[in-house]
Amino acid sequence: MELKDIVAKNLVELRKIFGFTQLEIAEKLNYSDKAISKWERGESLPDVETLKKLADIYGVTVDFLLTENGDIKKNLNRRKLIAGQKTLISLLATLLVWIIATVTFAVLCWCGVPTTAATYSFIVALPVSFIVLIVFDAIWGKPWLNLIFVSGLIWTIALCVFLTLKTDTAWLCFIVPIPLQLAVLFWFLLKTLNLSLKKKKQ
Repeated sequence: MELKDIVAKNLVELRKIFGFTQLEIAEKLNYSDKAISKWERGESLPDVETLKKLADIYGVTVDFLLTENGDIKKNLNRRKLIAGQKTLISLLATLLVWIIATVTFAVLCWCGVPTTAATYSFIVALPVSFIVLIVFDAIWGKPWLNLIFVSGLIWTIALCVFLTLKTDTAWLCFIVPIPLQLAVLFWFLLKTLNLSLKKKKQ
Protein backbone atom coordinates (compact mmCIF):
# COMPACT_ATOMS: atom_id res chain seq x y z
CA MET A 1 0.00 0.00 0.00
CA GLU A 2 1.31 3.47 -0.93
CA LEU A 3 1.96 6.10 1.74
CA LYS A 4 -0.86 8.29 0.42
CA ASP A 5 -3.31 5.39 0.79
CA ILE A 6 -2.09 4.52 4.30
CA VAL A 7 -2.49 8.14 5.47
CA ALA A 8 -5.88 8.39 3.73
CA LYS A 9 -7.16 5.21 5.44
CA ASN A 10 -5.92 6.35 8.85
CA LEU A 11 -7.42 9.83 8.47
CA VAL A 12 -10.82 8.49 7.43
CA GLU A 13 -10.96 5.93 10.25
CA LEU A 14 -9.77 8.36 12.92
CA ARG A 15 -12.24 11.04 11.81
CA LYS A 16 -15.10 8.52 11.97
CA ILE A 17 -14.00 7.16 15.37
CA PHE A 18 -13.91 10.69 16.81
CA GLY A 19 -17.18 11.62 15.08
CA PHE A 20 -15.90 14.65 13.15
CA THR A 21 -17.11 15.79 9.75
CA GLN A 22 -14.64 16.82 7.05
CA LEU A 23 -15.82 20.41 7.51
CA GLU A 24 -15.07 20.33 11.27
CA ILE A 25 -11.54 19.05 10.61
CA ALA A 26 -11.09 21.70 7.91
CA GLU A 27 -12.10 24.44 10.37
CA LYS A 28 -9.67 23.13 13.02
CA LEU A 29 -6.81 23.18 10.49
CA ASN A 30 -7.79 26.36 8.61
CA TYR A 31 -8.12 24.40 5.36
CA SER A 32 -11.00 23.86 2.96
CA ASP A 33 -13.07 20.68 3.26
CA LYS A 34 -11.99 19.93 -0.33
CA ALA A 35 -8.37 19.59 0.86
CA ILE A 36 -9.50 17.18 3.63
CA SER A 37 -11.46 15.20 1.04
CA LYS A 38 -8.36 14.95 -1.22
CA TRP A 39 -6.23 13.66 1.67
CA GLU A 40 -8.88 11.09 2.60
CA ARG A 41 -9.17 9.87 -1.00
CA GLY A 42 -5.37 9.51 -1.21
CA GLU A 43 -5.05 12.10 -3.98
CA SER A 44 -2.54 14.20 -2.02
CA LEU A 45 -0.65 14.25 1.27
CA PRO A 46 -0.82 16.96 3.95
CA ASP A 47 2.51 18.66 4.73
CA VAL A 48 4.47 17.69 7.87
CA GLU A 49 3.14 20.59 9.95
CA THR A 50 -0.45 19.70 9.07
CA LEU A 51 0.19 16.03 9.81
CA LYS A 52 1.40 17.07 13.26
CA LYS A 53 -1.76 19.14 13.81
CA LEU A 54 -3.90 16.19 12.70
CA ALA A 55 -1.98 13.87 15.03
CA ASP A 56 -2.61 16.30 17.92
CA ILE A 57 -6.35 16.46 17.14
CA TYR A 58 -6.63 12.67 17.30
CA GLY A 59 -4.17 12.23 20.19
CA VAL A 60 -1.76 10.08 18.17
CA THR A 61 1.77 10.49 16.80
CA VAL A 62 2.68 11.47 13.23
CA ASP A 63 4.24 8.00 12.93
CA PHE A 64 0.82 6.50 13.74
CA LEU A 65 -0.69 8.39 10.77
CA LEU A 66 2.07 7.20 8.43
CA THR A 67 1.94 3.48 9.25
CA GLU A 68 -0.57 0.69 8.74
CA ASN A 69 -2.27 0.13 12.08
CA GLY A 70 -4.67 -2.72 11.42
CA ASP A 71 -7.62 -2.18 13.74
CA ILE A 72 -7.22 1.50 14.65
CA LYS A 73 -9.89 1.36 17.35
CA LYS A 74 -7.99 -1.41 19.18
CA ASN A 75 -4.71 0.51 18.86
CA LEU A 76 -6.31 3.67 20.26
CA ASN A 77 -7.80 1.71 23.16
CA ARG A 78 -4.37 0.16 23.88
CA ARG A 79 -2.79 3.64 23.91
CA LYS A 80 -5.48 4.90 26.35
CA LEU A 81 -4.90 1.84 28.54
CA ILE A 82 -1.13 2.46 28.63
CA ALA A 83 -1.70 6.16 29.48
CA GLY A 84 -4.10 5.08 32.24
CA GLN A 85 -1.53 2.64 33.63
CA LYS A 86 1.12 5.36 33.73
CA THR A 87 -1.22 7.69 35.63
CA LEU A 88 -2.12 4.88 38.04
CA ILE A 89 1.57 4.07 38.71
CA SER A 90 2.26 7.77 39.44
CA LEU A 91 -0.70 7.94 41.84
CA LEU A 92 0.30 4.67 43.58
CA ALA A 93 3.85 5.98 44.11
CA THR A 94 2.39 9.18 45.62
CA LEU A 95 0.05 7.11 47.80
CA LEU A 96 3.08 5.14 49.03
CA VAL A 97 4.58 8.42 50.31
CA TRP A 98 1.41 9.01 52.36
CA ILE A 99 1.39 5.42 53.66
CA ILE A 100 4.99 5.91 54.85
CA ALA A 101 3.98 9.26 56.43
CA THR A 102 1.06 7.57 58.24
CA VAL A 103 3.23 4.71 59.51
CA THR A 104 5.89 7.22 60.65
CA PHE A 105 3.19 9.25 62.46
CA ALA A 106 1.88 6.13 64.23
CA VAL A 107 5.37 4.93 65.25
CA LEU A 108 6.30 8.39 66.61
CA CYS A 109 3.07 8.52 68.63
CA TRP A 110 3.71 5.01 70.04
CA CYS A 111 7.24 6.11 70.99
CA GLY A 112 5.80 8.95 73.08
CA VAL A 113 6.51 11.81 70.67
CA PRO A 114 3.84 14.56 71.08
CA THR A 115 1.13 14.43 68.41
CA THR A 116 1.90 17.98 67.21
CA ALA A 117 5.52 16.96 66.50
CA ALA A 118 4.46 13.65 64.90
CA THR A 119 2.21 15.50 62.43
CA TYR A 120 5.37 16.83 60.74
CA SER A 121 5.56 13.46 58.97
CA PHE A 122 2.44 14.55 57.01
CA ILE A 123 3.81 18.04 56.42
CA VAL A 124 7.03 16.60 54.93
CA ALA A 125 4.93 14.19 52.80
CA LEU A 126 3.57 17.18 50.82
CA PRO A 127 6.82 18.23 49.07
CA VAL A 128 7.96 14.57 48.83
CA SER A 129 4.71 13.79 46.94
CA PHE A 130 5.49 16.56 44.44
CA ILE A 131 9.06 15.23 44.02
CA VAL A 132 7.63 11.78 43.18
CA LEU A 133 5.18 13.33 40.69
CA ILE A 134 7.99 15.39 39.07
CA VAL A 135 10.11 12.23 38.62
CA PHE A 136 7.27 10.27 36.98
CA ASP A 137 6.25 13.27 34.87
CA ALA A 138 9.85 13.59 33.63
CA ILE A 139 9.68 9.95 32.47
CA TRP A 140 6.34 10.01 30.63
CA GLY A 141 4.38 13.15 31.46
CA LYS A 142 3.45 16.41 29.80
CA PRO A 143 5.46 19.66 30.11
CA TRP A 144 2.56 21.70 31.53
CA LEU A 145 2.11 19.11 34.30
CA ASN A 146 5.80 19.58 35.16
CA LEU A 147 5.12 23.29 35.66
CA ILE A 148 2.27 22.50 38.09
CA PHE A 149 4.30 19.92 40.04
CA VAL A 150 7.44 22.10 40.33
CA SER A 151 5.25 25.00 41.49
CA GLY A 152 3.61 22.71 44.03
CA LEU A 153 7.04 21.62 45.29
CA ILE A 154 8.21 25.24 45.73
CA TRP A 155 5.14 26.27 47.74
CA THR A 156 4.92 23.11 49.88
CA ILE A 157 8.59 23.50 50.88
CA ALA A 158 7.77 27.09 51.88
CA LEU A 159 4.80 25.77 53.89
CA CYS A 160 7.01 23.16 55.61
CA VAL A 161 9.54 25.81 56.62
CA PHE A 162 6.72 28.15 57.78
CA LEU A 163 5.17 25.43 59.99
CA THR A 164 8.57 24.43 61.39
CA LEU A 165 9.63 27.95 62.36
CA LYS A 166 7.95 29.33 65.44
CA THR A 167 8.88 32.98 64.93
CA ASP A 168 7.01 36.19 64.10
CA THR A 169 8.87 36.49 60.80
CA ALA A 170 7.99 32.95 59.62
CA TRP A 171 5.64 34.48 57.03
CA LEU A 172 8.76 35.59 55.08
CA CYS A 173 9.01 31.95 53.94
CA PHE A 174 6.30 32.83 51.42
CA ILE A 175 8.25 35.78 49.97
CA VAL A 176 11.29 33.74 48.83
CA PRO A 177 9.25 31.38 46.55
CA ILE A 178 7.82 34.30 44.52
CA PRO A 179 10.98 34.91 42.39
CA LEU A 180 11.48 31.12 42.20
CA GLN A 181 7.93 30.70 40.90
CA LEU A 182 8.49 33.46 38.33
CA ALA A 183 11.77 31.82 37.23
CA VAL A 184 10.00 28.45 36.77
CA LEU A 185 7.20 30.12 34.81
CA PHE A 186 9.63 31.96 32.50
CA TRP A 187 11.69 28.77 32.04
CA PHE A 188 8.52 26.90 31.02
CA LEU A 189 7.50 29.68 28.58
CA LEU A 190 11.02 29.75 27.10
CA LYS A 191 11.02 25.97 26.68
CA THR A 192 7.59 26.09 24.98
CA LEU A 193 8.78 28.90 22.68
CA ASN A 194 11.93 26.94 21.75
CA LEU A 195 9.83 23.87 20.89
CA SER A 196 7.55 26.01 18.69
CA LEU A 197 10.56 27.48 16.87
CA LYS A 198 12.02 24.00 16.28
CA LYS A 199 8.70 22.80 14.83
CA LYS A 200 8.56 25.81 12.48
CA LYS A 201 12.14 25.15 11.30
CA GLN A 202 11.25 21.54 10.54
